[in-house]
Amino acid sequence: MSEATDIVDRQVDAYLARDLEGFLSCYSPDVTISDFEGNLVADFNGMREQYGRLFRESPDLTGRIVNRMVVGDTVADEEELHGFKHPEYPSDVHAAVAYHVRNGKIDRVVFLSIE
Repeated sequence: MSEATDIVDRQVDAYLARDLEGFLSCYSPDVTISDFEGNLVADFNGMREQYGRLFRESPDLTGRIVNRMVVGDTVADEEELHGFKHPEYPSDVHAAVAYHVRNGKIDRVVFLSIE
């Protein structure tokens, strides 16, 4: 494994455990989260509220990494999530997400596709 996969795995584990502090600890304070078109979805300040609400409202959240590709400091995951409670998405979500890691923290996330 690599530093990039280690930190992404840690954040996936914290996400599935709905551990907000553990999840946030994987991210750089200057992280940007965007969609494929480049629209900002969240920054670090917005993550606490956004993911805190998701974790509180999704007690049955489960998921798995279906496929993974790693190129240098970038990890691209195909993810399946179940028990997802978010007003803009169904409870079962299939997503492709790319994570960039710098200095041991995730500093950029791009949601490539979510359905």
